[in-house]
Amino acid sequence: MADLGKFATHKNAEEGVWFEPIVFGIATGVEFLVIGADSDVVRKQAQVSLNELQALTQPQQERVNFKERNREAVVVRVLKMRGKDKKPVILDGEEVEDTPVGYRKIFVASPEIQDAVKAFSDKRANFLPKEKASSSEQSDASSSSTIPTASDEGKIDK
Repeated sequence: MADLGKFATHKNAEEGVWFEPIVFGIATGVEFLVIGADSDVVRKQAQVSLNELQALTQPQQERVNFKERNREAVVVRVLKMRGKDKKPVILDGEEVEDTPVGYRKIFVASPEIQDAVKAFSDKRANFLPKEKASSSEQSDASSSSTIPTASDEGKIDK
C-alpha cells in the first residue's frame, strides 16, 4: 500500500506551524505561527497584490514601495507570535503586541527575521505532517501541542 498521507502538507499550511527564526546563528527567542505559501490566505493575498499592480499605470508603478509590499506579504503569513518560555517579546525596550502591527515592527527592525519567516513559509517540507510516535514514546511525552512545531529549532534547510 502506498500511503501518500505523509506528503499531505495542506492542512498544516492552512493551520500553521510554530517556527523560531535563527538569525546570524542565534536563536531569536520568539516563535511565530506561520502558514504556508500554499495556504488559501497567502495565495489570495498574492493574487490581490498582483491585480492591484496590474491596474496601475507605468508612472504609478514606479512609485510603488515594494519593500513595504514584500513586508505585508510576510505579515499575512503570521497567525500568532509568542516569546519562548512564555517570556514577552521585547523590541527597543518595549513589549511587542501579538498583532500584525507588532509583526511589522519586528520585520522593519530586523529584515532578517522577515526573510527567515518567508523562507520557512515557502518551503513545503516544513508543513509535512508529524510522524506518529509509538505508544511507548507517546506515554513518555510530557505534553503535546495540536499545532506542530518546526524541526531543528527553526533552522531552514536549503
